[in-house]
Amino acid sequence: MNESIKFRLVRLSTDQFGLLIDMYKPDAPVGVYTKLSFGAEEKENIVVVSASFRFESDENQAPFIILETKALFHIKPESWECMYDAEANTLSLEKGFARHLSVIVVGTSRGILHTRTEGTALNHVILPLINVEAILNEDVTINLKKES
Repeated sequence: MNESIKFRLVRLSTDQFGLLIDMYKPDAPVGVYTKLSFGAEEKENIVVVSASFRFESDENQAPFIILETKALFHIKPESWECMYDAEANTLSLEKGFARHLSVIVVGTSRGILHTRTEGTALNHVILPLINVEAILNEDVTINLKKES
């Protein structure tokens, strides 16, 4: 897609947040496991980007922080039509655009983590910079639900 995609952020949510301070080991290295997923709500021309993060200081124990966030982006109808394949009933996000939306969600998640840990012993834990290019190395195809 050569033209600019017109969109706006319409909603953010924290779908899950867990703080298990007893699982944190201050002397152990921290591992952060990241997962990105995509969905869509066809009737409203919404693309949903979800990010999930697990902070672990010991791979044999439960994580000490779990964070799942979601952002909903409204895509202007003319941009939606350029990405929509009616025959396959799919929406294709060019990898550059998918990365852009993902960076927004990851940055938002970083702020949510800071706010949720403020005043706790884990406020020093920061969501590190994440190379979204390494996670998303191809276009994203979203299968849309068939209407009943």
